[in-house]
Amino acid sequence: MIMMLTKKMQSSILLLASISSFECCLTPNNALHKLALMFHTYGIRVISNIQCKYVSYTIINQDELVNVIQTVEATVAVFASWPSATSPYTLDTEPIFRLLPQYCPPSRLYHIDYFERSWCNRALSDGSALREEPFIHTAFFEATPGGYFKRECYPDLRACGIRPYPEPTLTPWICKAPKKNYDLFCSFPQKDTGLRRACIRVSERLRRERKFNVIIKDDCTPDQYRAYVSGSYITLDAWGAGQINHRFLEIIALRSICCRQRYTVEFHADYDGRMIIEYSDEQELYDKLQRYLQMKSVLERMEEAAYSHYLKNHTVAAVGKYLVDIIIPQSAVH
Repeated sequence: MIMMLTKKMQSSILLLASISSFECCLTPNNALHKLALMFHTYGIRVISNIQCKYVSYTIINQDELVNVIQTVEATVAVFASWPSATSPYTLDTEPIFRLLPQYCPPSRLYHIDYFERSWCNRALSDGSALREEPFIHTAFFEATPGGYFKRECYPDLRACGIRPYPEPTLTPWICKAPKKNYDLFCSFPQKDTGLRRACIRVSERLRRERKFNVIIKDDCTPDQYRAYVSGSYITLDAWGAGQINHRFLEIIALRSICCRQRYTVEFHADYDGRMIIEYSDEQELYDKLQRYLQMKSVLERMEEAAYSHYLKNHTVAAVGKYLVDIIIPQSAVH
């Protein structure tokens, strides 16, 4: 139970999931679970309308919700609605959010906009992406100046004050560099977004040429996938439902070089050419793989640099600090 709900609760946060987010919050590797874990890591009491082992108390009715909003240091609303011309973001579709502007001052209200309409298969043959509008929830943005986070933050949104949200991976990092058994690993169970089919074609071409040890395998178990990634010098990444996906940081955490389809979005504390490989089309991918796979000592230095950057900026603790420093007054953090 929450102790003395009517009394100010130091180092407490209200984490609200939108109705459309619930389905996305039922597995360990999800936005709400990770957020609760990150705040919990910094000793912050998490109150929520979802159940999670890192949530101290789960709200069960509207009266409790209103009471808690008025007593916590901050309220973070996470939503996963996909706006469109026929079904735009509206507060009416999220009843719990209608209460927020009424009871929570803007200085203590934050929104994390998790899902995207940032890709369209009609535009992917040349590696580009269409950003479908509306792309942000205008009412929420106006209600939270400086407190709106977007998982994929385009430069024009960053210029307006929207902050990127760099979701961390839960994949355990490997403290010792693993033995490399393969040159290149390609695995895309879902193949129809971004340049994923181009990745497969290039991998098949390199395998036919017999210059490198190339593994192409889509039906991996989680353990097999981790073993293939950690055992490969380079692992391929391409856009999925949006440009950023879980595999990007997983690859780096598992100490393989990520060969990433080049982003047009901004990524918090991003990786540069000393740490990862980037490509924008099929020919560039082939040419770079041919070159880099012949320079194993360079790849080893890149892997070390990327892993160090990961530990500094993109673990659960590191991303948690990024959020806590913005959302919770430092005088309230123990």
